[in-house]
Amino acid sequence: MTNSQKIEQLGLDVYDKLGKPVNVNVVRAMLESMSIRAIDAQQDYGIDDLQELAKLIYTQINDPEFLEKNPSNLPVNEQFRSDLTSASDYLKIKTKYFFYYYPLGLFHGVPVFMQIATIIVFGYSMWTYTGFNQLQSTAVVLGVIFGLIGTGGFVQVIGRQVSHYWYSNDFHMAKKSTILVIRDGLIFMGVLSLLALILNFFANFYPYRFLWLVYAYAFSIGVLLLLSAVFHPLKERWVITVAFVLAAALSLYLHLYTEIGTYYTHWIGIWTAIGLMLAYLLWFFKRKVKRTKTFNRATSKSAAMVYRNYRY
Repeated sequence: MTNSQKIEQLGLDVYDKLGKPVNVNVVRAMLESMSIRAIDAQQDYGIDDLQELAKLIYTQINDPEFLEKNPSNLPVNEQFRSDLTSASDYLKIKTKYFFYYYPLGLFHGVPVFMQIATIIVFGYSMWTYTGFNQLQSTAVVLGVIFGLIGTGGFVQVIGRQVSHYWYSNDFHMAKKSTILVIRDGLIFMGVLSLLALILNFFANFYPYRFLWLVYAYAFSIGVLLLLSAVFHPLKERWVITVAFVLAAALSLYLHLYTEIGTYYTHWIGIWTAIGLMLAYLLWFFKRKVKRTKTFNRATSKSAAMVYRNYRY
């Protein structure tokens, strides 16, 4: 493939993501988001500067002949379909949004409401039990806390990183980044557990049976949170609700009608939710990646991303 063909294909990729750009800087920002650097412009496309490459692509996309041959498929928000919006139309749109998002928010809150309801009625939920003694409760609570702390940063990265690729319609990279961040989160949890075991070996804070119980809950909760975080940027949060409801119902049934120990009913419930979400996630990405064309990348690039979490 010649350099001109590569540039033409890259222009199509940018157009698929942006539609008609408003200026050259928008094109350059999109190229940078696709991990294309100045050195890549020279090596892969034969252009001395990234800004020059952006100008070429901007000119290509704004060519009337190009726009006529390639009509944009990007959806237009109904608020912007006309230049003027009357007050009645504005209220109609806001009312529609309210009746859509309010029940949706209640639906997404079902897992929390269900956990609270089962604790009140049965004294049991997917990771709590009022019949535990003080030592058992401490182990479970520590496990949940460690699971939340150990995966908190990775949950934020999943939300930001997957959202970045999702809204760029780059589902291949969304899938890849999801796998890598979850893998790194699990490795981090394993390293923390190993360090805690080594520290306990010398300091002897807790019995090892107590620690293994803590780590079992921490690892299970950590995996559950990591997988749950993926569905928020993908706009598939209903999967979390369905998985939690089914898993909580199974866990409660095992607790009430079988002789299985409480720890095991907790773990069975948590890993059932994990299994359901993982199965759907694999199917979802397989379907999305299969139906979406892969954007052109002449070489493989590595990138480091820094997230600023404070407001100012």
